[in-house]
Amino acid sequence: MRDGLPSRQCDNCVDGIDHHCAYLHNCVGRNNYTSFIAFLVFTVLSLIWVAIWSAVYLWRAAVTRGLTFRAVLGDEAGSGVVFCLSLVLLLPVGSLMSYHVWVREPSFCSPPALVDRSADAPFLHHACAAS
Repeated sequence: MRDGLPSRQCDNCVDGIDHHCAYLHNCVGRNNYTSFIAFLVFTVLSLIWVAIWSAVYLWRAAVTRGLTFRAVLGDEAGSGVVFCLSLVLLLPVGSLMSYHVWVREPSFCSPPALVDRSADAPFLHHACAAS
C-alpha cells in the first residue's frame, strides 16, 4: 500500500491506499481494508445461502407437487432465476475474495509487479516486504 497518496477516482487523500473499488465507489486503504475483506466474505456467504435455499425451495416444490424439476421451473421461474444468478455471481465475487484473503496471508511474498508496496502494509508479512 502506498502512503497518503491522492486517489484519482475519489479526489481525496487516502492513507495507505491500495485500490479504488468500483463496486463500493470507495477507495480501499489502510483504515478500511479489513472492512473490505469482511464485505467480500459476507457477500460470498450470502450468495451461498441464497443458492442453497432457493435450490431447497425448488426441490421441495418439485417433491410436494409431484412434478419434474423442469415443470417446477416453469411455475417458479423467479426462484430459478435467483438460484442461477446467485451461482453466476458467486464465481467473480468468490475469486475476488479469495485473492484478497490470499494476499493478506503472512507467507505471501509480492510478485515483482507489487514489490513497490510499503513494509507496513497490513496484508504483507514484514519478511516478505523486506526482500
